[in-house]
Amino acid sequence: MGKKGLIFLLGVFFLFCLSAWGRRKPAGIAFEVNSWDKSFRSSWLYKPAITGRKEKIQLLVKGKKFRVNDNLICDGKDIYEIDARNREVKIFNVKGWRSLPFWHIPLKMSPFGEAQKIREATIAGRSAEIYEIRGKYQGAEVYLIYWIDKEKKVLLKKEHIIGPRNDPLVYEFYECKSIEFNPLISEKDFTCTIPSGYLKIKGGFISSNLLDNKF
Repeated sequence: MGKKGLIFLLGVFFLFCLSAWGRRKPAGIAFEVNSWDKSFRSSWLYKPAITGRKEKIQLLVKGKKFRVNDNLICDGKDIYEIDARNREVKIFNVKGWRSLPFWHIPLKMSPFGEAQKIREATIAGRSAEIYEIRGKYQGAEVYLIYWIDKEKKVLLKKEHIIGPRNDPLVYEFYECKSIEFNPLISEKDFTCTIPSGYLKIKGGFISSNLLDNKF
């Protein structure tokens, strides 16, 4: 990514932060996607805007409990962020968590408004409805595109584009490659066993963008 693209990204990132802080009670499609009443196991591919290096994500969700890979675990009461490199575990109470996990979508993005349905498609073997938030920021086109499972109202893909679609300044996405609804899930999957010698840190801020997503 060039310097110009990075400047745009930082500007829109700040804009998205303001939108995220303003979230309270979502409505419409966002309310359906973000409701904590779902159960599924899924595999994802993530391409961040800055590095462009694709990453694989394993996501398990059951109601208000979830597990992202092996380092982000929520047992319904607390979120555990495991940092193996620094041998520490950050623990956050879910009552104080207001951030957006990557499998949810924002209510709206100021000043662009709410997502509008534009068409339908198939992704990860599922029929999906595609919603788009579109606007301009400092003269550049901004696109936020969401693929929503038509039956289950679960996010299957989302894209963030700044600039022309055929030659964007910024491009990032999360894409579900496979998904299983209502799988057999053990409660052990949502239990965090803290390794011996790890430092426990309570409170602070979640550092992973997978649980503090801006689009």
